[in-house]
Amino acid sequence: MWTTEAPPIPIFEEEDEEELITQFVKYSALYPDQTEFAICSYIFRDLRDPTLRAGQAAMRWKNDLGIMERIRLARANGGEYIKEKLTKEVLQAKILATTEDPLLTPQEKKVRIDGYVAYAQNEGWVVKSIEKKTLDQTRRFPKIIFARDSDNV
Repeated sequence: MWTTEAPPIPIFEEEDEEELITQFVKYSALYPDQTEFAICSYIFRDLRDPTLRAGQAAMRWKNDLGIMERIRLARANGGEYIKEKLTKEVLQAKILATTEDPLLTPQEKKVRIDGYVAYAQNEGWVVKSIEKKTLDQTRRFPKIIFARDSDNV
């Protein structure tokens, strides 16, 4: 049976796959008229088994949506991929889109939103602190003081 899945790219111990992908993104942004195979052939030229691995990398990386988005951003920034920083408005839109996404299970939605909340807390947009003193005061029983009235002895 045929599969549409590209074969995995063999990456050896002395190589860094993320660095190879970064080079692919950079060269794809700088040279949009070149084919993916030509770019991968250039990247893998000094590595072991360059032709076979370049073909596998070109097949896998050209269809990867994350890599395609990085190439788009790199083209907008002159060849360098600069990760967009989330703003409050973008984060709010992502949270809303996550809650309304019918394809996500409730557990997946919870995990994503927890991640967004953690990011917001890290940026200082959400402050989650309850003073212990406030909790102690609300949990205490009222004090009752007994005293004897000297007139009614």
